[in-house]
Amino acid sequence: YSGCSYYLSECMEKHLPRFLDMGMTAIICCQDTFASAAITQCQQLGYQIPRDISIIGFDDIPLSAYTSPPLTTVRQDRIQLGKSGFNALSGLLNGVPLGTVLLHAELIVRDSTAAPAVH
Repeated sequence: YSGCSYYLSECMEKHLPRFLDMGMTAIICCQDTFASAAITQCQQLGYQIPRDISIIGFDDIPLSAYTSPPLTTVRQDRIQLGKSGFNALSGLLNGVPLGTVLLHAELIVRDSTAAPAVH
């Protein structure tokens, strides 16, 4: 979601309640730090994770295993990502046009996700 400030807690306080009022059952964040902030804000608003709403992050940073509840996240192969970035940059510097690279990711299922509740 665009329009967020540098401070994640302020961003979540400003935007998250509106989305929760719309009845969403899951939040998928582009970074684990955003997902961690979403967990905190949802809990402060009285929501139970994952009973009321599931939250997923991206990156599998070390923090994600220690949030409460532990964060479901998408893990990417950082070594392969770095190699692909280097190869792309090296190619550009040598006049080789960019191609498409598909990197595989792994879903790390922890306790921040569950099937949506039936209302």
